[in-house]
Amino acid sequence: MKPENPILHGFQADTDSAGAVRLQAENAEIRKKVQSLTADLRESERSHNSYLQEQREQECIRMGDLEGLLKVFGELETDKVGTVSGDSVRNLKDIAILVIGLSSRSAIRGGVPSEAAFSMCDVFIRQVEARTEWMEIGRLLRNAQTEFCLAVRRYHHRPTDNQTVIRCRELISKRIAWKLTVGELARAMNINPEYLSQLFSRETGLPLSEYISREKARAAAHMLIFSGRSNDDIAASLSFSSQSHLGKVFKKWTGMTPGQYRTLYGERKGARENGGAGEESGSPETGGTGEESAVPKTGEA
Repeated sequence: MKPENPILHGFQADTDSAGAVRLQAENAEIRKKVQSLTADLRESERSHNSYLQEQREQECIRMGDLEGLLKVFGELETDKVGTVSGDSVRNLKDIAILVIGLSSRSAIRGGVPSEAAFSMCDVFIRQVEARTEWMEIGRLLRNAQTEFCLAVRRYHHRPTDNQTVIRCRELISKRIAWKLTVGELARAMNINPEYLSQLFSRETGLPLSEYISREKARAAAHMLIFSGRSNDDIAASLSFSSQSHLGKVFKKWTGMTPGQYRTLYGERKGARENGGAGEESGSPETGGTGEESAVPKTGEA
């Protein structure tokens, strides 16, 4: 016999009139506690870490941007962690479990199969529950987030032992600022372009030209989050033919224009959340609306 679902049972129990009254009373009490906590934080001039930092953290995981994720870790303030339990160890465990759950969903959005991400989530949460030291829990949490970020990279970079493909990926990473084409990569590696293109696609499941454009979009995303460089400057630094070209390629891989992405995740937004001036426009850049075809020309990034 299948065990009864306690969550569903609780919901069904509250659908009668008495249950509905009880639920309303509980929710009213919760609202009072939220108001009280908010007032206490305001009076003591304390606050949680900003929502923007959480967004950047989760976006770095989704993009497989390990360098960016480590940078966000350095921005977090340990004295701004929320309080959900009176016991400090239990409190950090609960927060770690919440963050690991969020990180698993970001990894899924980044391309990791859901069952793989859910399994990682289960294992890390069990490890959190087994820890008894505050510092151990903190290290495990960051390790879990790092592993989710690396998992996104692994699923984007299908494992291969082919040394030609490995060398090609490394060359693209080193020359990401160049105007890369299949032909130029083949010449640098002293390989026939058609052979390289077919080999890369067979080993990775992604055409080489598409891989190049995706890696350039990833590099642009990092700059949009962590630098104040203009979109024109980013386009030029990554050898896009124009800001419009950057906009097309970027929207193809992220679903957003560079301007929308920076408005949502960029560091400069943090000043606004804390009452700073200088609000940045969220308008899409010229030519970056993505209404034209977002597919780059063959062999062009």
